[in-house]
Amino acid sequence: QFRCETSGALVERSGPDGTWRFRYDGFERLVLAEDHQGRRITFGYDPLGRRVWKRARHGAWDTLTRFHWAGEQLIREVVETVQVPGEAPAIVTRDYFYWPQTYAPFLLRQDGAIFRYHTDTLGAPVRLTAPGGRVVWEAELSAFGRARPLVAEIAQPLRLPGQYADDEFGIGLHYNRFRYYDPQIGRYISRDPIGVAGGLNPYLYAGNNPLHQADPLGLWWKTALAVVAGVAAAAVVVIAAPIVLPALGIAAGTMLAAGITTVAAGAAAGAVSMGLNEALNQESFCASCIALAALKGAGVGALAALPFVFLPATAGVAAYAAVGAGSGLIGYAGDVLATGQPWNWNHAAIAIALGAGTAGLGRYVAGRLSARTPPAPRPAPAAAPTTRASMSMTEAVGPSRASQWSTTGRSNAAAKGVDISHLSDDQVAAIHGYTTNEGYTQLNPALRGQTAMTPETEAFSTHLTEGMDRLPPYDGVSTRGSTPPQSVVDGYQPGSIVSDAAPKSTAVDPNRAFDGNLIETVQGTSGRDISAFSNFPETEVLFKPGTQFEVLDRVTTPNGQTLVNIREIP
Repeated sequence: QFRCETSGALVERSGPDGTWRFRYDGFERLVLAEDHQGRRITFGYDPLGRRVWKRARHGAWDTLTRFHWAGEQLIREVVETVQVPGEAPAIVTRDYFYWPQTYAPFLLRQDGAIFRYHTDTLGAPVRLTAPGGRVVWEAELSAFGRARPLVAEIAQPLRLPGQYADDEFGIGLHYNRFRYYDPQIGRYISRDPIGVAGGLNPYLYAGNNPLHQADPLGLWWKTALAVVAGVAAAAVVVIAAPIVLPALGIAAGTMLAAGITTVAAGAAAGAVSMGLNEALNQESFCASCIALAALKGAGVGALAALPFVFLPATAGVAAYAAVGAGSGLIGYAGDVLATGQPWNWNHAAIAIALGAGTAGLGRYVAGRLSARTPPAPRPAPAAAPTTRASMSMTEAVGPSRASQWSTTGRSNAAAKGVDISHLSDDQVAAIHGYTTNEGYTQLNPALRGQTAMTPETEAFSTHLTEGMDRLPPYDGVSTRGSTPPQSVVDGYQPGSIVSDAAPKSTAVDPNRAFDGNLIETVQGTSGRDISAFSNFPETEVLFKPGTQFEVLDRVTTPNGQTLVNIREIP
C-alpha cells in the first residue's frame, strides 16, 4: 500500500516487510526514511541538490556514507561503519571511473584494489571482475532495474545509468540525482521536477521504455526535447498567427502574401528548433547532422503553419484553438516522419494541447490589442477576505484534512496518556498538521518569505501559535540538525543573535534529531513539547517563529559539520 501527500510525493509504503515512512525538505528532496522498527536513514544535499551524505542508524549500528561528485557523476564514496560504541569505525573507500561522456562505469577501485565493470547495452552494470577474470559481483537485472545478485563478494551499488542502490535495512530505493526510484514498481516516488514537459505521467521511468532508454538524472528531459522539437515551430506560428496575419495581409496587399510569409516563418522556426535539438543530444560534434536536422525541421515547421493559411484573420478564439490543435498534431507527426522515432500518444497529446492553448491565447491577445473601447469604470471594492482571526482550519486547509489532523492528533495524545481536552479542534489540527510533511512544507516556506503568505496560511500559523500557548513550556536542552544555506551557517558566530521566521523544531533525544551540516544544541525555556500529537516516535520541542537565541560557541568538525550551542533570550 502506498500513501502520498498533496504534492504527489510518497510518504508511506506498507508491505510484507513492514512500513516505511518518508519525509522531504522544502525542495521535495528525501531527508528521512524510517520504518516501523525505528530504523532510520537520513540524507543530506549540497547547494546543487546532489546527495553528499547518508546515515543509517539502528541501536548501536551506525553507518555514515559521504559522496564526492564531478559534475553530475558520482566518483567516490567513503563508508564509515560503527557496530560497537566506542570502537573506531571500519572505513571503506570506493572510486568510480566511467567511459567518456557516458554514465556507463568502467572501473571500480576499492581500498586500492581494481575491478572491471561489464555492462549491458544501456550501461547498467551486470558483472564485476577482479584481475584475472574472477567474478566478484554479478546480478540479473529486471527490465526496470531490480537486481537479483548471483555473486556478491563485494558491495556494488551502481544500477541503471545514474542510479545508486540504497539497500540499508531493505529499503530498496535507488537514488537517481533529482529523485528516488523504486525498482520494485518501476516508478519514481515523487513527481518529475520538470512537470508535464517530461510526459503526462510524472512518475514514469524513461518514458516507460527501460529496455531502450535511460534517465540518469531523474529528469526525463529527452521527452521534453522530443516534444519541443516537434512542436516548437507550430507553437511559434500559432502564437503569432492570430496577431500578425491581419497586419501581414495589409502590408503585403493580399492574404495570400501573408500566408506565404507565415509558412516561411514556420519553416525558419522549425529549422532552429530541430537543429538546436540535434546539437543538444550529440555526444560528439557533427555539423552535417545539425544541418540535416535543421532541413528536416524546416519541413516540419512549414507543415505546422499550413492550417493558418486558410483561416480568416477574423475567426474567433475557439476557431484558432481548434486550428492550433491541428497544427500541433501536424508538427508532431512531421517530426516523427522526419526523425524516424516511434509514435507516442503522450507526446502527441502534449503537442495538441500546446497548439490549442497557444493559438487560443494568441487570438485572445490579438483581440485585446485591436479593441478600441474606452476603459471600463473601476469596479466597487470587493468584500474584505475572511481574516485569519475568524478563519477556521476547515477553511484554511479543507474539511477533510482539518478533520483528519484533529482526529489523529487527539488519538495520538490519548494513546500517549496526554490530556489535551483544553485545546480546540483547530489548535489540535494545526499542531498535529505541523508534525506532518504536508503541514510544515505548506507553512514554513510562507513564513520564511519563499512563497506568498495567504489568509489560509496565516490562519494555520495563528492556530498553531495559539495552541502552543496552551501547552506547558519546556525548560531544558534539545538538539536540532539541519542543512541550511552556507550564508545561514555563517551567521552562527559566538555572541550573535539568531532567529527563524518559521517554528524551530528540536528533539530532546540527540539520536532522534535530523543530521545535517549545522547541529544546534538549544538551551530553551519557552519551547513546547508537541510529541504527543505526532505520528513519529520522537520527543519534539517546538519554538515559536521569531524566537531569538544567542550563539554561545561554535566548532567546525573535520568532516565539515558546524556544531553550535545557543541559548534562548528571555
